Amino acid sequence: MEKRSGIIEIRNLLTDRCLCLASEDTFSDCASIRFSLDLGTYPLASLQEDYTNTGLEVFEIREAEYLPRASEEELQAALEKHLKSCGLLYE
Repeated sequence: MEKRSGIIEIRNLLTDRCLCLASEDTFSDCASIRFSLDLGTYPLASLQEDYTNTGLEVFEIREAEYLPRASEEELQAALEKHLKSCGLLYE
């Protein structure tokens, strides 16, 4: 499968809190994030706590934007744009 660079969004649909990440391989990174959250080992404690307390059903983990052949600078600019529009952020 071809690697797709872009922005990943993890959103709690109950609280509308989200986390946006730049990724050079959105498919693999989405799977890795889901696996880590399921195991209870995701490094961002506030996100992991919400996931553990509410479960997968209220979370959306998705590729928010596809950026073909994006440079590191383009990925970071897209990430900043998404962070501004994301609303409540996980910190």
